[in-house]
Amino acid sequence: ESTRAELWILGQGSGVSDTAVDIHLGRDASLRIIHVAQWAPSTTAFGSLNLKLAENATVQIHDFQLEASCSYLHVDAQLDGEQAAVELQSLSLFGAKGRSVLQADMRHNAESTVSQIDVRNALAGQARRSVTGTVRVGREGQQTDSAQICRSLLLSPKAGADMRPELEIYADQVKCAHGATCGELDQSALHYLRSRGLDVLTARQLLLKSFALPLLQKLPEPAVEILEPAVNAALTQLGRSLSEQN
Repeated sequence: ESTRAELWILGQGSGVSDTAVDIHLGRDASLRIIHVAQWAPSTTAFGSLNLKLAENATVQIHDFQLEASCSYLHVDAQLDGEQAAVELQSLSLFGAKGRSVLQADMRHNAESTVSQIDVRNALAGQARRSVTGTVRVGREGQQTDSAQICRSLLLSPKAGADMRPELEIYADQVKCAHGATCGELDQSALHYLRSRGLDVLTARQLLLKSFALPLLQKLPEPAVEILEPAVNAALTQLGRSLSEQN
C-alpha cells in the first residue's frame, strides 16, 4: 500500500524568518504540501523545499502568497525514480510594496518523469512578483514531460511580474513547454457585470475570484474551507485598492 501524507507550512508574524524542509519520498509515496505566507509587511522571509522522489512518487505543492512582505521561496525537486511527478501551483494576491520571489528547480534524472509549474499573480500598488522556473533533464531523463505557465494581472501601473523559464536538456525524447501572459482586468467583463446591477467593487472581486479560483479548487475540500476566508480577504483588499486608485 502506498504512503500518503499532507504537510502544512504556515508563515505568519514579523521580523526575519528562515525555514528549510528536506523530504525524501520512497517508491509510490504521495505528498501534498500546502504553503501559506501571511507575513506582516515588515517581514523578510526565506524558505526552501528540498525534495527527492523515488520511483512513482508524487508531490503536489500549493503555495499561497497572501500578504505584502518580502519573501523568497526556493523549491528544488530531484525526480530520481521513473514516473516520479511534481506539480507546483502558486497564487500571489497582494499589493502595497510587497515583493515575492519563487525559484523552482525541476531536475529530471530518470525516465518518464513529469513536472508542472502553474503560477497566478494578481498584484496592486507597487507589488512585484518574480518567478524563475528551471528544468534540467539529464541523459537518463528520456520521455520527460514538463510544462510551466505564469498568468499575471497587474492592477496598478507600478505593479510588475516576470517569469524566466530556463531549460537545460541532455536527452532527445522530451516534451518541455512554457508560456506567460500579463494583463489587466477584462473591462468588457467588468462592464457586463456592472450592467447586471453589481457595484464596481463587487464586480471586481468576482473577476479576481474567477482568476484565483482554479488553483484553490485543486485542493481537497477540507483545505479549501480553511484557506478560502484568507483568500477572499486578500481578494477584497485588492478590489478596494483598485477603488482607491480611481
